[in-house]
Amino acid sequence: MSGVNVPGFLYNLMDLGLRGHHSRVALYSGKIAGVLCPDLMNEVAFASSVHDLGKICIPDSILLKPVSLNKREVELIRLHPLFGVQILKRSAAGKNGREVNEAVMHHHERWDGLGYPDGLKGRDIPFVARVLAVADAFDGYKR
Repeated sequence: MSGVNVPGFLYNLMDLGLRGHHSRVALYSGKIAGVLCPDLMNEVAFASSVHDLGKICIPDSILLKPVSLNKREVELIRLHPLFGVQILKRSAAGKNGREVNEAVMHHHERWDGLGYPDGLKGRDIPFVARVLAVADAFDGYKR
């Protein structure tokens, strides 16, 4: 990736205990990509490092809330992929590939179509987003 990594810089400003999560997602998605799509390793690596970048736009009072979120708060959290893509598109990093933007946008889509933000289903979900979704879900399950 060329130029200043603005999304990476912004992400590192976050101190929400997500850094370990992003390292693990990068590790898992790298292993998956190494087997399934070695030609997309760079895209997978970068996308995994910034997949939750949009969470910097979510108030800490919601991200760190110790009890269940209400409906409005859940709706706001579900906007983080859109926020992340907007940040990427406005930075030098966003000009480096459709795969990265699509992965950040769709890493919460589900094979059954019940994910977000667009409710994509099956093979309509971009491949790199599917790789991230599996790695992200696996890390969430392990914790």
